[in-house]
Amino acid sequence: MKKIATEEVVERVDCILDTLSKVINEEVTMKRSEINALYEEYNQLMESYDLFDQVFEEDGKKGVRNAAGKVLVPALYKDFSETYTYRRYGYVMPIPACNFNDKYAIVKCDGNGTPLCGFEYEMIKFMFGSCALYRCWKKVGDKLLAGVMDCDGNMLVPCEMDVIYAVSNNIAVIEKDGKFGGITMDNFYLEPVYDEVEDKDGYLYVCKEGIWGYISRKGEFIDENDEDRIDEEELLCLFEY
Repeated sequence: MKKIATEEVVERVDCILDTLSKVINEEVTMKRSEINALYEEYNQLMESYDLFDQVFEEDGKKGVRNAAGKVLVPALYKDFSETYTYRRYGYVMPIPACNFNDKYAIVKCDGNGTPLCGFEYEMIKFMFGSCALYRCWKKVGDKLLAGVMDCDGNMLVPCEMDVIYAVSNNIAVIEKDGKFGGITMDNFYLEPVYDEVEDKDGYLYVCKEGIWGYISRKGEFIDENDEDRIDEEELLCLFEY
């Protein structure tokens, strides 16, 4: 049976994940033996302790505590769309909370549950495969339209899309009125005006009116046959952060 985690254990797990993330992103350099030791320590802690966050209830309202019992979000809300809080570089990501009007917002895990956007969404969920993006849905007339916000509640993709697909190759393709665009994982927004959107050798590759080409970092369409311009322009690469 797993032991109850203390705050020190939770902080140590966050510290290990923070360090490993920095190593992966080449922000710090460590010896292979040191990296292996961190992975071994992390696995031992995960095997020994219950490290899942917990939803708790007081007076008919719900909040979230971490595994050590520390309140991340006080009992203010009706429910949460997810009960696991994501961590990045030691920072506990916001969690989507539902108020008693059945509307969602993302709220800080700061001990106060501070809302980072208005409670105006039918649903919000963390985007798997992203570092800090959330997919949200809003009722407009008889339609349920989708958008994307960052972890500060800023809209990156307007909540006007018919579909926002799952993240693949560091981009989430979006669809509106039969046209396609996307949002990359470094927050580059491509408006949905293309007939097709693909990844070609790590670059954003699109088709518009039967012509295939690439997208520059400035968001401009470049015909794939325009070799001179492709050489001159800095193309948008999906795998750079």
